Amino acid sequence: MSVESATFVADLQPANPPSTDPRAQGDDHLRLIKQVLQNTFGNATRQIQFPSTLALSATTTLTKSQGESMVYVNTGGGPITLTLPSLVAGDAGWKIRLCKTSSDANPMFIVPPSGTLSSGGIAGLSKARRCIPGVPITAIWDGAAWFVTRAGVAPIGTMLDYAGASLPAGFEWASGTPLSSAANYPEYNAVVGGLATPDMRGRVGIPLDNLGGSAAGRLSGGIIAGSTLGATGGVDATSLGTTNLPAHQHGVFVTKTETAHSHPLPAGAYQNSGSAAGITTAGVAQGISPNITATSTATTGITVSVGSGAGLSDNQTASVGSGTAFANLPPAIMITKLLVVE
Repeated sequence: MSVESATFVADLQPANPPSTDPRAQGDDHLRLIKQVLQNTFGNATRQIQFPSTLALSATTTLTKSQGESMVYVNTGGGPITLTLPSLVAGDAGWKIRLCKTSSDANPMFIVPPSGTLSSGGIAGLSKARRCIPGVPITAIWDGAAWFVTRAGVAPIGTMLDYAGASLPAGFEWASGTPLSSAANYPEYNAVVGGLATPDMRGRVGIPLDNLGGSAAGRLSGGIIAGSTLGATGGVDATSLGTTNLPAHQHGVFVTKTETAHSHPLPAGAYQNSGSAAGITTAGVAQGISPNITATSTATTGITVSVGSGAGLSDNQTASVGSGTAFANLPPAIMITKLLVVE
């Protein structure tokens, strides 16, 4: 029979050629198969591995032939180290997928056969830590260096609001407790420059006043160092003092206005009735009226203000108030705060 027509592997007819075909037609079929393979695997310049699965529960050195595999890793017995295979430039594009399948807090570490690797955008690491279960990550060889993808997209050091009370595997609490070691948290140590964690217990975060390089001047009251990363300040309750009040006065007076009254004259004294003689000795004189004994009833119009009395001092009201602290919180809800460490 004549040679079939085919471009890719799926086009080939498994029943051809029949045994009755001449040898020359068999040669034609071989040439067709070679062409179809080149069409289908046009960039096949090295060995191609097909996807397979592999389960691991102990420290292992991976092999080149395991490329394209999905490796399920159980860390229930403790941390596991997976060492990547030694490859050359011609192996560029080799990759393997890894997924932790146990829900414990033990990590798996991905280690290059020599040198360093990049974890996400963090270069120069001796290993990468992965602890979040159920999220596949990929180790990739680009012909010169190793790259390991991250389980999440949030940058290392991100803090996440969380409604749960139990710490999920692969995260840490933002509680101020230092992480155990740089060897156990290589990415976090590289990004933060140490193992300290933010102490978010009972606090809310405020973006830096100089975020992006230029200070906005919105935190100039001295309560917190607004341009210092990690600075703390503020209280949940506070008390007012006199220095917190605006300048003011209290007008405090007890007012008394003089009433009309008269003044009695001394006994035996007389008032001149109008004559020029005036008052004489012994109260006896010509032209004196002896019936005048007091001045006329009148007032001077004087008002006297007195700063004294029950509970008063010279110029102040009585002391009141207790200095009890008052709440300084807006409406709030208590949550937990996760720290991204891998």
